[in-house]
Amino acid sequence: NYVNFAFNYNKNRNFNEVLAAANSLRNASQNKGAYIKGLRGSSLNGGFDIALSNNGEYIGYDNAESNHTSRNFSQSDYLLWNAFIPTPDPYEIEPDEYRYNDADGYAFTREQKGYIGEYDFNVSGNHQNQIFWGITIGIKDVHYDHISQYTEYLNLAMGGYAGNLLTTDERTITGTGWNIKGGVIIRPIDESPFRFGFSISTPTWYELTSSNFTRIYNNTPGIGMYDTGKSNESIKYKMFTPWKFGASLGHTFGQDLALGVSYDYSDYGAIDNRIITDEYYDSWDNTYSAHSESDNHMNANTKKSLKGVHTLKVGFESKLTPEFAVRAGYNYVSPMYSKDGVRSTCLNTDG
Repeated sequence: NYVNFAFNYNKNRNFNEVLAAANSLRNASQNKGAYIKGLRGSSLNGGFDIALSNNGEYIGYDNAESNHTSRNFSQSDYLLWNAFIPTPDPYEIEPDEYRYNDADGYAFTREQKGYIGEYDFNVSGNHQNQIFWGITIGIKDVHYDHISQYTEYLNLAMGGYAGNLLTTDERTITGTGWNIKGGVIIRPIDESPFRFGFSISTPTWYELTSSNFTRIYNNTPGIGMYDTGKSNESIKYKMFTPWKFGASLGHTFGQDLALGVSYDYSDYGAIDNRIITDEYYDSWDNTYSAHSESDNHMNANTKKSLKGVHTLKVGFESKLTPEFAVRAGYNYVSPMYSKDGVRSTCLNTDG
């Protein structure tokens, strides 16, 4: 019988990446999407009611009678509706008309860096060499940064090249999370090395802050209100990852051959994105708390786009000589993404 205490640090996610992509758009465009959302007229219809605010800016409201900005009115929509979609008459101060332009191609580059570090505090034990158990508390540290440029090459309505729209985005995501993992391995027969085990991991309860600074550059001759526009935002939110369950079997034959099988399951469609509804700081005991509620619109889209993941591992080790062993194994992970999943931009949600 014994009890062990352990500490471990693991960088379990590395975001470092440079990406470059380009392709055709076949008459799709971001400004076309923003224009259509404005035509829908309300948040309930997956869009917004576009109108001038007291500051002279175009804002997408919940509906024609509301003074509340629609959650469907994204930063991209704000930039496009204020810098590009309204086109002024050369003899009038007010815009003459609203228009969109199709695009026939895009170019996208992104440089990102960062990591998720996990600090694990573990206690484990052994009871008479038949029951082996362990519990781990993990604390996660999130750091993510990216700089991106996205260009769409626009067409004129009567044909021909209209110029391009360039959007640049600088974004950081920081925060913390924590989880609990537990497991047990049981050797039921004292004279046999056969063993089986079970494990469970709670969700990782993340609290995150996403901050960004975004600019749009209107590189078209005479289309739109302005040549540039800018927007910045900082949003706090929570995200709870799914539960994870595991089972395993293992057996040793004599002194030369060991076999093992393990299976894990986690339903990524059950990820819970949460909106922070209230924050509270108690100066008396120096504690902070944030109440939240599930973002039902975002979670419905997640459930449609992601699904349960099955992980199966099979392996063996064979000692060819007392000093030399050979290992081999197979690992299967089922797809996380549904084939008909899509990242919808018409959800009435900050997500």
